[in-house]
Amino acid sequence: MHNRLKYPVLRYQNETMNLNDSRGTPSDATIEGPGAEHMKSQALGKSRPPSLLPDLEDPDETEQDLEARIRAQLKKTAKENTTIEGKLLLVSQFETPREVLCCKYNEEFDYLAAGGADGVIRVYNSNTMEESFILSDSDVKDNRAPVTCIKHRPVSKTYPITNCFTGTYANGCVKCWSYNFNQCLYTIREKRQTFGIVYHPRFPKFVTFGDDLKVYFYDEESKVQERILAASDNPDKHDGHMSRVFAACFHTNTKTGDIRRFN
Repeated sequence: MHNRLKYPVLRYQNETMNLNDSRGTPSDATIEGPGAEHMKSQALGKSRPPSLLPDLEDPDETEQDLEARIRAQLKKTAKENTTIEGKLLLVSQFETPREVLCCKYNEEFDYLAAGGADGVIRVYNSNTMEESFILSDSDVKDNRAPVTCIKHRPVSKTYPITNCFTGTYANGCVKCWSYNFNQCLYTIREKRQTFGIVYHPRFPKFVTFGDDLKVYFYDEESKVQERILAASDNPDKHDGHMSRVFAACFHTNTKTGDIRRFN
């Protein structure tokens, strides 16, 4: 692909496999943009995972040779040092030019978006594994920050497929991309490190969360931050987050927009 360091993206299905087997391989945000508008191991007994250090087999080996062997062994990729227990099978693999921190299929599962450490979202054809789109703009290039999460709005009768991905970035940006046109529809700038985004299952609402102990609640259609969920000022009450927020989800049976938060 490129003469640069490659990072593997692995896809699995439910079969037994060992990867070492050679057979398988008040607002705190601003909004911008035009859119602001394990079976085998159980039968044989669990085997000890392979050691990362080489065996000391040669008594005549010098310390320099031993150190070289250790370093060579430690440089193996995660795939080479990984074993899988259970019904899991590696069905495909492809390389990316940058380390992947998050990924998400589109609504019809024909594209897979991978968020890179360089702030670029690369969209791959899930059948051919070829790169189809690169979601980046001058804002991403001028303010490099890793992509922390990629999501799209849930599909329903009321809200059909939009061919959009929404990504969050470590510099506080939230960007909605139309991948067919490689266009950023809108950008929200939060004054924090933003770790993720979750859409409401029925309504055009979403929340974002990050390192400031708060959850921001937005209306996607109006691009308005409707509320900020945070702890109270009472030190005797543990009614909010005491550390960074890494995940959130809406109550699955809610009709009012209730939010369940996890620390």
